[in-house]
Amino acid sequence: MIRHGDPDGTERTKRPRAQAKWLTASVERDAAQVIGTVFDEAERRGPTGSGNG
Repeated sequence: MIRHGDPDGTERTKRPRAQAKWLTASVERDAAQVIGTVFDEAERRGPTGSGNG
């Protein structure tokens, strides 16, 4: 991994970093329940991802 530039020596453009990331997993619930939780969270956050629906 090159952190300060590309192999040709040029600097990489700074990209925005993700904020308020969300992760879920379960060994107790089946996949359909976990996916339902993911979609519920996506709807709560809204199209901008701000949490303000």
